Amino acid sequence: MSENAIEKKKEQARELFERENTNYEAKKQMSGSDKTFLSTVINTGTLNDKVSALTLLVGESPIHSHKTLTSLLAMAKKKNRREALMTVASLKDLMLNNLLPDRKLKHFQDQPIGHPKVTPAHLIVWYFEDFLKQYYFEIIQLIEVLSQDPVGNVKTNMAVYISELLSEKPEQEQNLLKLLINKLGDTDRKLSSKVSFLVLQLLVKHPNMKFIVAREIEGLLFRTNIHRRAQYSGIITLNQMILTSADVVAANKLIDIYFTFFKKLLSDQKPTKGEKTPQVAAKKKAKGKKKKNESPNDVATEDSEVSKIIAAILTGVNRAFPFARVEDDIFDANLDTLFKITHTSTFNVVVQALSLIYQVSSSKQAVSDRFYRALYDSLLDPRLANSSKQAMYLNLIFKSLKADVSLPRVMGFVKRIVQICGHHQPPFICGALFLVSELIQSNQGIRALIFQPENDDDEEHFEDVKDSDDEEEHFEDVKEGEDGDVASKAEQTPRVSYDGRKRDPRFTSAEKSCLWELVPFADHFHPTVAMFANQLLKGDRIHTQPQLHLHTIMHFLDRFVYRNPKKKSSTLRGASIHQPMDYNTTGGVVWKRGAGISDVTVNSEAFWRKKAAEVPVDEVFFHKFFSERSRMQDTINNKKKKRKHDDDSDEGEPLGDSDEDEIWQAMTAGMPNVEDDDDDEDDSELDDLSVSESESDEEAEGSEDEPEDMEDADSAEEAEDVDSDDFGEDELPFGDDEEDLVGSDEEVPVAEPEEEESNKGRKKRRKAKDLPTFASYEDYASMLD
Repeated sequence: MSENAIEKKKEQARELFERENTNYEAKKQMSGSDKTFLSTVINTGTLNDKVSALTLLVGESPIHSHKTLTSLLAMAKKKNRREALMTVASLKDLMLNNLLPDRKLKHFQDQPIGHPKVTPAHLIVWYFEDFLKQYYFEIIQLIEVLSQDPVGNVKTNMAVYISELLSEKPEQEQNLLKLLINKLGDTDRKLSSKVSFLVLQLLVKHPNMKFIVAREIEGLLFRTNIHRRAQYSGIITLNQMILTSADVVAANKLIDIYFTFFKKLLSDQKPTKGEKTPQVAAKKKAKGKKKKNESPNDVATEDSEVSKIIAAILTGVNRAFPFARVEDDIFDANLDTLFKITHTSTFNVVVQALSLIYQVSSSKQAVSDRFYRALYDSLLDPRLANSSKQAMYLNLIFKSLKADVSLPRVMGFVKRIVQICGHHQPPFICGALFLVSELIQSNQGIRALIFQPENDDDEEHFEDVKDSDDEEEHFEDVKEGEDGDVASKAEQTPRVSYDGRKRDPRFTSAEKSCLWELVPFADHFHPTVAMFANQLLKGDRIHTQPQLHLHTIMHFLDRFVYRNPKKKSSTLRGASIHQPMDYNTTGGVVWKRGAGISDVTVNSEAFWRKKAAEVPVDEVFFHKFFSERSRMQDTINNKKKKRKHDDDSDEGEPLGDSDEDEIWQAMTAGMPNVEDDDDDEDDSELDDLSVSESESDEEAEGSEDEPEDMEDADSAEEAEDVDSDDFGEDELPFGDDEEDLVGSDEEVPVAEPEEEESNKGRKKRRKAKDLPTFASYEDYASMLD
């Protein structure tokens, strides 16, 4: 139909639509009180009641609610933020639940209005659909304006509304997707992360939109004057997409985006000759003046963001490559760039780049010598000691060496791996030694490094080295002297079996050397390292699978505070399947992540009841400590029970001699100069020490005991020597001088055996009673000296 005919049909449909709404209002079955109440709510009610009433009217008959929808749209356009937000939320619910069909809406001119069987009812419905399409577009425009509100909560709500409308209904999906992807570049990091999550949720519900979403994010990445943070959010969203074997087109698109953006990123970092970087141009324009809000760490922050973006790109390529079908020339054109990264970027990025190179090369059944040289060189990188990618790095080395068919090169790697262990912490050493053990199992030729002695006999000092484009000459040419004796000059040069300075491990001659670097680790302070080293030296396989985190200082401290291990989550977080999972030995991966934590704490009875042979070597200390402590505790408890039983049995009876002995020992335990001996001689000496200050000096000096049957002075001196021998020459209880000792010349009558036992208790009670609480310094000055 011509445009003029279409306009006439549309005018006819408008008249029919207005007549239909007028007739509906006249025939509406509503009482006067209901009309009055509804009118009062709409005109004078609260904002919430007004929006609810208008929404209810639309829900009764959408096609007859033209005026009501117009009123709601007018409320949504008001500057009052609260009223606008509440109305937009209600309109969103109306669109999802009542108004929008599960297909795209059509304009009036796109309907079959020229069909001969078209009725007035068709024209009315088509006219309302055309009105609804324009009405919905205006709502999207309002949401776009509110999504740029300075209040973060408003922007977050709008992003959620956009995601819900895009997920549920196909109408205006292109505009909604643009709005959603555009919020990935928002300055608010929380909102940017929220939008990334919403995009991944959208792809879970609509997996066929992966290519469309990737194309839209591509437009964001290559937009001019975009912040690095927005680019990073876009790359992160792309590399978290869930790909399957049916997503070849989407995977190819992702690979193309990654490499294209990678080149753009590097070109931005290093301009061509004659051009100036934006930083240089800004400094020249400012003429040395410091710009407002300029931070001295801007350059470092920029480098850090670029490194993070490169790592995210490499992660995405690694994940998308198995599902893509890209020509070989595309990867070959970017290999030089990847190798350049291995020498210029951060170590974590280097690991990612090497993993990508190996994955691509192994898929083509051609792992180049250049890759092994770069991997061999990375072992000497000092940043490896503090890297968070040590497990990933060791896995890469294991897969690479397991697939290598060159035994000399593998031996060169093994030699350097053990050498660098001396500069690393026990977690890395344990992983490296386990790596060597697994390599020996897959390639028995490596055992020669441990069990075959070095050949030190007189052989030729120089061997023929084939010319190679990748390797320098091993030795300089030896020119013939005047006498032509080349051999004599060769004998003056010492032969070196292993040369770790070679760039290519194939030419290090490691196969002629022994793995003597392993010997010091047999006496390592860490028990697990020592155990692994001894097992290798004995030729045994290391069966204990190493968990790098179990040998860290943090894990050791966690054991000391007896903290229970975290419970393992049974479900994956987020919408992506790219989550940390348990690894196994299939596919060349060496160890698991997060495993190996025992549920039994070291201070529990189940732990120290184990046999010593069942305890891991790194927990022997804890087992010994808690076992000894448990035995001591049992002994103390048994004594307490026995004492309590004796007290209960002797209740009401006077204290016996054994009870008095225990009390006396407890009272004199903190007195270093009071000895609690059982013989009468020591009792009499302590009894003399308890003389009060009121007694005369003669009584204080006259309480020294003499031997019972002493006949002459020689026997007395012999007895004194016997008493002194109990303390040694310089350890007498009260000093070295005889005059400092409390003594007496008076004889003490010897008590009868039956009197001896009865007097013992009275003596000790008198001692305890007469011992002064406080004493003056003068009384004990000689003893203290």
